[in-house]
Amino acid sequence: MSLLKKRWKLILFMVTFTIGMILLQNCVKYGEQYVHNLMYGGGMDTNQYLIYLGKSIDKYKIMGIILSILGGVGIIIDIFKVDF
Repeated sequence: MSLLKKRWKLILFMVTFTIGMILLQNCVKYGEQYVHNLMYGGGMDTNQYLIYLGKSIDKYKIMGIILSILGGVGIIIDIFKVDF
């Protein structure tokens, strides 16, 4: 338990970094699933579908980048104990 108390920030940053990397690796799958759920029960023009698909992939990509950067910087700061 004492190790968890000492290293809780590092563990939090590692989880954040891991979630960000998972989002980055699966952004296409998540984007396709989002657009599929969006057009459930109806049709859509191909160009419109591709626009929605590209924007939804970008959304997951940006979330993954932000989480990965925050987690990675937090890990570096915690390991090297840099004070700001």
